[in-house]
Amino acid sequence: SGSSPCAMRRADRLWRGGVCAGGACGMGQGWKPDCLKNADSRRAASSTSCFDAPLIARVREDTPGCRPQGQQAAIHFNNAGAALMPTPVIHAVEEWYKFEALEGGYEAAASRVDQVEGVYKSIAQLINAEGPEEIAYIENATRAWDMAFYSMDFQPGDRILTSMAEYCSNYIAFLHVSQKTGAIIETIPNDPSGATSVDGLARLLADGSKGPVKLVAITHVPTNG
Repeated sequence: SGSSPCAMRRADRLWRGGVCAGGACGMGQGWKPDCLKNADSRRAASSTSCFDAPLIARVREDTPGCRPQGQQAAIHFNNAGAALMPTPVIHAVEEWYKFEALEGGYEAAASRVDQVEGVYKSIAQLINAEGPEEIAYIENATRAWDMAFYSMDFQPGDRILTSMAEYCSNYIAFLHVSQKTGAIIETIPNDPSGATSVDGLARLLADGSKGPVKLVAITHVPTNG
């Protein structure tokens, strides 16, 4: 889905990369806040936000879902799964469908190869990766996670440590691999607040009597709260 920095925290992460990938943020490709104009400032900004009220208002204005509706502007927190699209993304999608309708799907794709390949470079710049060869662009997070998980060589007795609030699709993959390979699934206990217990994880990692820990998989923000 289109990236939209409605939440200040998420927007802060976006601009810390020092670029606006593909112009999708609505500020134009290569746009940067003044405090991120050079590498030293970018490093300094790693722990300090350079956002001010006019800049936040400008970003929100370019995202229709964040514009004031009635007396108050909407606040959208579900950016990890389905961010609100900013206007440039909406326009780009609309124009693509119009172009594809006239040219045909394969022909349209062939004519935009350079732009598609450029996305990998833009994303690498955005997250300060070493280069585009480090970027793998997958259609959604679940598919990307599955590809990484199923690439692992699990053996009988290998332990998979996961949380009590693991994402359902991930746990189905654990069960599938466990049944296929003999890997063991272990659940990390919660602490009194209901969060994953760090001490509990440490105890499981230190317990070598059950075999080697092959994978620790913990969902950062569970969908069930």
